[in-house]
Parts: sequence; C-alpha cells; structure tokens
Amino acid sequence: MAGSVLGEQPPAPPRTSARDRLPPPPAPPPRRHTPRWSASACATAPSGTRHSSTSATTVELAVLPQGIAIRDSKAPGAGLLTLTPEGFADLVKQVKRSESGFAAPG
Repeated sequence: MAGSVLGEQPPAPPRTSARDRLPPPPAPPPRRHTPRWSASACATAPSGTRHSSTSATTVELAVLPQGIAIRDSKAPGAGLLTLTPEGFADLVKQVKRSESGFAAPG
C-alpha cells in the first residue's frame, strides 16, 4: 500500500463499557402537588356569641394548580371546594358584604 509504514497497526476503536451501551434512564414521574393548608384569617366565632375561637367554625385554604381550595378544618376529609382566583375573590367580597350587614345577592 502506498504511504503506509510496515508494521503499523490501525487505530483501535474507542473502548466502551456495558454502561455506555444502555439506553438512558426514564424521566422521573412528575412531582405530585402536596397542598399546604392554612387556617383562614377570619377564624373567629360570630359576633355576639360566647364561643371561643377554638370552637368557631373555621375553614382552611390551600393554593392548588387548578385554583384555591377551601375545606372545613374540623372535617378535612369531607371534601373541598376549588375556586378560580377570580371566584375566590368574589366569595371573599360576598362574605365581607354579608358580615357588614348588607344583604347577600340571591
């Protein structure tokens, strides 16, 4: 062969291990959202009652990917109500309106 040196070996192929030949691992599953529940700021007994705040009707709130969730703090397993941020803002306005003595629409 023209241009080749006698006794010269062709370059060796790169060394690979069994690990290099494996397919990549699958992607991890999506992280599941764990809600962080917090008591509402208005967790007090209705005015004019002799109930302590520990016996008052309270709700807990959590921000979820699909909206704002509301549940009964005394029965958290009974279910929840999920509202859009706009729906939650409307609910808060209605509650404030009814607490100030205005009649709720309906």
